[in-house]
Amino acid sequence: MSSKAKYKNVQEKYFRISRFLYIGRDLFNDEFIIFKALLRKRGCNVHWTHRASDRRHREVQLARIEFICRYSQE
Repeated sequence: MSSKAKYKNVQEKYFRISRFLYIGRDLFNDEFIIFKALLRKRGCNVHWTHRASDRRHREVQLARIEFICRYSQE
């Protein structure tokens, strides 16, 4: 089997997971760090943006966490 034929059927698929989470002062809690590390092992890039949900309580934010994942069939 030539190398061209070997890689002809490789398909890369991208998908996004977006979640809105209410977070406290500590965005990087243990559960989030472990989840992010597991996604990165599978080829996912993790992006997040956050904005204040209530100006009176700046420690409470609404975070939009977006995981951009790539799966390739080998």
